[in-house]
Amino acid sequence: MPSTDRQQTPPKHYTTDLTLPPFDKVLKTDRICTWILILALAMLLPSTQLVKPVDELTVIALIALALTDSAVNSAWRRYSLLWVMTGIMALYAAYSITAVSYNTPYAIAVDYLIQLKPYIAFAVFVAVGPRFTDADRRILRAIAVVNAITAAAISAFSNQTVQLLIMHISIVGITAVISFAVWLLCSIRPDGSISATDKAMAFMLLALGLPSGRAKFFGTCVVCLYFILVYMRIRRPIRPSRQLLTAIVVGGLVAAVGWNKFRFYFIDLGYDLRGGGGGIENLARPALYAAALLIMISRIPFGSGLASFASHASGEIHYSKVYYEYGLNHVYGLTPAQPDFICDAYYPSLAQLGLAGVALFIAFWIYVAAKLRRIRRTLAQGKALFAIAWIIILFMLIESIASTTLVQPPGVVSMMLLGIICSATPPTYGSHTSGNQS
Repeated sequence: MPSTDRQQTPPKHYTTDLTLPPFDKVLKTDRICTWILILALAMLLPSTQLVKPVDELTVIALIALALTDSAVNSAWRRYSLLWVMTGIMALYAAYSITAVSYNTPYAIAVDYLIQLKPYIAFAVFVAVGPRFTDADRRILRAIAVVNAITAAAISAFSNQTVQLLIMHISIVGITAVISFAVWLLCSIRPDGSISATDKAMAFMLLALGLPSGRAKFFGTCVVCLYFILVYMRIRRPIRPSRQLLTAIVVGGLVAAVGWNKFRFYFIDLGYDLRGGGGGIENLARPALYAAALLIMISRIPFGSGLASFASHASGEIHYSKVYYEYGLNHVYGLTPAQPDFICDAYYPSLAQLGLAGVALFIAFWIYVAAKLRRIRRTLAQGKALFAIAWIIILFMLIESIASTTLVQPPGVVSMMLLGIICSATPPTYGSHTSGNQS
């Protein structure tokens, strides 16, 4: 059991009790969630192209677990966050069918599950708070190593082979970042430190993502370097003014790394003005962002509804009427015959939920940040957990600029990891007592 910070008294509403909750009388939800995470991580690469329904099956299993646990152990209040999230999205589904009706009820139902996937994973893992045994940590770290090496090896093949096996070269970088986070999460000692050897191994896994060559990956690398090599070494609390300055500097470095790509898409509008290529195939993403802003302005406060814009269900399941309304049906990659680029970035899809949805999205991350701040101040391992959690958060936020990673298998796995860290009674990851629950 990790010791708490002696200089600060934990709030009365917060507990550092690491024993299993009393409602696990019949169902061992702790163990079930741990194995769901292990299986989801093991299937991370196959789920991108070869076994695509993995994330949906994972989320359905988590919902079934929550419902069963609530019924068997009378633990309904334990999953309050889950019921609130599913309830809010159900209201949006009803609004999408009755008030705007840009797509079919089936497409709306599919989008309902897609948009909820990462938040369901987070909510269930926050409620259960799985504890890792030494065996769990060994398995998770072994899978992380295999995933990162396999992804890097695949990147050495032709583009056709990469597309066949993992869909896109960016998956190499995404896999490396998740492997980096998993290794560190399973390497925290009871006193909150991480050995130099484990840090070196984690950065070796991260380096295996370099073949992805994506600005998003390099931006995330800046975040990883800061939190592990700088933030973790700071002994004294940082003054608010210095925190702001640090955030500006790190944010500036991330922006500098991704500036060329940002300028290419959003300033040059997909054309290399120096004559280096580009063309109409690169217009889809800026068009989605521009249309998303127009939708939010014209449909205050609830947006265009589920399955209507910039989501998989709005193009692949059934083509949404919104694209005709805003003239996007003529943009390359957004047409009814070729909707390949419709699901190309996460943030434009928030137009489906309008300004109210954007406010809820921001409120969710504020809620997460508040939990992390409390964990950092309360537990001996809090600083390490805080650092890893923010790496995961910023990784997903950066990825969401130009991909829908958040609602795909890597996003579901990332949110499960974040849920473990944010659980009300944080588990201890660094105990070396073999076979005992940490």
